[in-house]
Amino acid sequence: MIYDFSYFFSNQMKAILHCNNEKQHISDILKELNIKSKKIAIPEQVHSNYVKLINENGTIKNNDGLVTTNQKLILSIKVADCVPIFLQDQKSNTFGLVHSGWRGTAGNIVKCAINKMILEQSNTEDIKVYLGPSIKSCCYEVDYKVAKKFSNSSKIKINDNKWMLDLHKEIKKNLIQLGILEFNIESSEICTFDQQNCHSFRRNGNTAGRMFAFMGII
Repeated sequence: MIYDFSYFFSNQMKAILHCNNEKQHISDILKELNIKSKKIAIPEQVHSNYVKLINENGTIKNNDGLVTTNQKLILSIKVADCVPIFLQDQKSNTFGLVHSGWRGTAGNIVKCAINKMILEQSNTEDIKVYLGPSIKSCCYEVDYKVAKKFSNSSKIKINDNKWMLDLHKEIKKNLIQLGILEFNIESSEICTFDQQNCHSFRRNGNTAGRMFAFMGII
């Protein structure tokens, strides 16, 4: 199963999420998608709010997001409930891909990504953002220690130590505060916990596989 969000972007940019139902290694998925491995740049995800501006392929250590102007690169991340964030500014030829779990979202990782794009001459009103499939507020229960890190508009209190958290809503709020235009933000309605085609760490724990997001000219 492959979800394709490329319609939201422009200039031949592809934005896809490979559900990896067979729990394949990324090298097998690249062959399936006819992507050359030497084009791939992928962060060594550490559940941080670190984003790196890059110009070369390979594994990029100690960060959770990549931004580039190199149109020959294809960015990739892996997810299993966290939010894959796809970003593009066609005018500056800048694009990015970010892994945003609750820690990254609480640390406003999307701000770090937008700031990297601005360094490459992007204007916020030109940046388009797609928030891909992730665990939704219907299924994402957190305790008070996590919930207190988020704005009231992004969580629903069930009792003193039970909250339902909406990562998409928090990220969208952060984006709008940064100056991203609301009509340039779109969110998937797919809940990875509910959708059996998707891998979900919250649903399956350590036996969960990982999905791979890709962004670039494929």
